[in-house]
Amino acid sequence: AAPAGWYARDLPIHAAWAGRAILLALQRVSTDALVLIDGQEAGRIAWPGGEVDLTGVVTPGRTHQLRVKVVAVADQTEVTRFMGMGEGQIITEKAILVARGIVGDALLTSRPRSAHLSGCGIRTTVTPAKGKQAAHGDQFSVVIDYIDLPAAGPLAVEAVIRTSDTREVRHFTASVAASAGTGSVTAAWEWPDPMLWDVDQPNLYILELTVRGSGLDDALSETFGFREFRIDGRRFLLNGTEIRLRPSPLHVEGPIGGVRE
Repeated sequence: AAPAGWYARDLPIHAAWAGRAILLALQRVSTDALVLIDGQEAGRIAWPGGEVDLTGVVTPGRTHQLRVKVVAVADQTEVTRFMGMGEGQIITEKAILVARGIVGDALLTSRPRSAHLSGCGIRTTVTPAKGKQAAHGDQFSVVIDYIDLPAAGPLAVEAVIRTSDTREVRHFTASVAASAGTGSVTAAWEWPDPMLWDVDQPNLYILELTVRGSGLDDALSETFGFREFRIDGRRFLLNGTEIRLRPSPLHVEGPIGGVRE
């Protein structure tokens, strides 16, 4: 039989979430999870992670019992590692699960039942001539995905940027035109003096994004590093400066690997 583990806890649901969709997200699970609320199956999540909509099986203002069964099964019997194309650089190994169970954050969230944000993509552009000096011309943009917008119209976008200690460093606003239904819009701003992410200086920011208008009123938060990685011929460029990389064996659930020269 496949190895399995159980997780259980009480799950209080905020009364203020009445009328909203309620979701359980497992950000990393190894490898397959069955989610039950009060003994009733609510959904399943497969590796590497996902979410289950609990709206129909929980009641705001009540406490429910959450149980999650996680089965750990490798999806392959063997894996091939390509360290190069020369003799002895292509290695076949037995597949091994390095991690089992819930190995990432488990989050209980809510969102509007109708029009809502489904995610965002963050794009950062670093002035090539300045590289790590971060001069005027660096740009920050957000590609915002939305679902079930009832009507076309303008969306008011507000982006608050904080450092990892929650200090506010930037406050951007914009108005963008959106189409009805499901789609995406982009808002972009100049950012003259960002704190750049680098291999030796993994500086991070927190984006607090709020979007309102045309029947949409939702928010989300993302953590990101301000950086730009480009390929110029045979050269790899990080923030405008050449970076040399070589591969290192790495399992997705293992410690961070890779070597920089």
